Amino acid sequence: MAVSYIALVLMNAIDWLYTDTALSFGGDEANPLMLWIIQNYGIQGILKFKIAMLILMSPVVVYLPTRRRLRRFFYFACFVYTGLTIYHVTWYYMGEIWYAWGT
Repeated sequence: MAVSYIALVLMNAIDWLYTDTALSFGGDEANPLMLWIIQNYGIQGILKFKIAMLILMSPVVVYLPTRRRLRRFFYFACFVYTGLTIYHVTWYYMGEIWYAWGT
């Protein structure tokens, strides 16, 4: 279970770094909640929000070994989050590479 939690922490860190990088190059945030946090608290607000969510998820991770359905859902959620993050990071950097080739 610790591996899943570590993966979730790493994916949140990568997502935050990607968002910071994309915004610094003039990108936009598509998630309305994160956009509101950026507008009101800045990029550091997202980091604080993500840390708070990870802290709130800690009891769920501790509780998961006793509940098979919840554990499977958590694994699925981590898988989807990882896939979305990889897709967005790959899409962004491939766009940067293609743009550099065209100029």
